[in-house]
Amino acid sequence: MLVIGADYSFNPTNTDLHEQVMNITEGRGFDIVIECSGAASAVEPAFNFVARGGTLIIASAYKKDFKFPLDMAQVFSKEMTIKGVFLSPNLFDRSVRMLNRINFKETITAEFLLSQYQEAFKAHKSGKHIKIVFRID
Repeated sequence: MLVIGADYSFNPTNTDLHEQVMNITEGRGFDIVIECSGAASAVEPAFNFVARGGTLIIASAYKKDFKFPLDMAQVFSKEMTIKGVFLSPNLFDRSVRMLNRINFKETITAEFLLSQYQEAFKAHKSGKHIKIVFRID
């Protein structure tokens, strides 16, 4: 994702994210962490990556029965702010304006003809691609 402006990019399936975060922040953590994946498994790492005085923003919906055991001692000792963000009327327009600043063509790592759909799905399953597109001639 470095091609679209990120300073760092990690594959969570083959790296110790906590170690990486602590290395790049010199043991501090991030001032702002935004969890927007909707994956329950992402909440705890996001919570743990927040620096002292930092903010965790939950900008996603989870399964109705998902509960997260909040470590209040960590919230207190880190002086952490936790903020939930829900959809607002102008969110879509703002998001579209922001997306227009990113060159997504650079994220396309493979291109297939529609007739090559089996190869395309195999390539996708490999986990080696950011974005795969079909070319329709």
